[in-house]
Amino acid sequence: MENNIFSQLYCWKCLSRLYLCVFVIGSVTTGYNLDLKNPVIRKGTRNTYFGYSVAIHSEGEDDMMIVGAPRGDSNITGITEGGAIYRCPLVPYDYQGECQLLVLETQRSDPSLNRSHQWLGATVKSSGGTGKVLNGNFVLGGPGRSKGTENDAYLGYTVAQGTQGLDVVTGAPRGGRLMGKVYIFKVTDTAVKKHQQLTGQQFGSYFGHCVAIMDLNNDGLDDLIVGAPNYWNKETHQINVGQVYVYYQTAQGNLDEEHKSIITGQVTNGRFGFTVAPLGDVNDDGFNGEYAGKTTVRYQLCSLKKIRYTEVLGFKTWLYYG
Repeated sequence: MENNIFSQLYCWKCLSRLYLCVFVIGSVTTGYNLDLKNPVIRKGTRNTYFGYSVAIHSEGEDDMMIVGAPRGDSNITGITEGGAIYRCPLVPYDYQGECQLLVLETQRSDPSLNRSHQWLGATVKSSGGTGKVLNGNFVLGGPGRSKGTENDAYLGYTVAQGTQGLDVVTGAPRGGRLMGKVYIFKVTDTAVKKHQQLTGQQFGSYFGHCVAIMDLNNDGLDDLIVGAPNYWNKETHQINVGQVYVYYQTAQGNLDEEHKSIITGQVTNGRFGFTVAPLGDVNDDGFNGEYAGKTTVRYQLCSLKKIRYTEVLGFKTWLYYG
């Protein structure tokens, strides 16, 4: 598939000094207190997937975006498209300069390792202004590292850590005979034990492709958001519209499967729920909100003699308030 498109980053300023950043090539839905008329735009190099991942970071009084470009070049001899990470200033808002490439190393630390096409920058995170890299234990997913208890389940495809009841959550989008699964683990000083598991509702929906943890109903307990971007709406005969599931934690420490909320995408091949993220209280109503994104939609018409691509419809974001 052709990827010769110009990546851009749009960042909308919130009145509460919260910044919401998403990678878009198109439009965005309206929000309560988001300034949609004056987006902050940061551009990257063609075909580098600039904006594949984004994190807001602060150093002193400086606010910035840390942007991943997993097909970018880090300018290290012997490494081709190893991925790159950029630092983009948020202010001034009309900044027209280039983002700064973060130099993590100047030469290959181990020439015996093949690090070309390693997708550095596929995920970026920030610890905020604390300067801490790690705080206690951390969890790293490794889908395909071993067979586990279910072959090709992709356990560890995505992971999230909570602070109020949900210790570790990980997705296995090919688990449950391709229904998709999400596992909740309890962590102690000596062991990691499975506490609960959730199963998707449709074969091949990729339930568990992404997960996010936050308190959505202000009860002091972690709640869970799960994306299933390949969900097929059989009633409207639309493929890959995507779904997002919201599970609320009970006082007993379990996620309530019976009273979950389900949000269904509306665009064929839109893959709504490809990414989900907690936003905090965006509209100042005392409840946290969530963000759900959908991927670039590119329709491809094929024949034996030629391939014709229609327009890129774009990334879209949807805000849901608690």
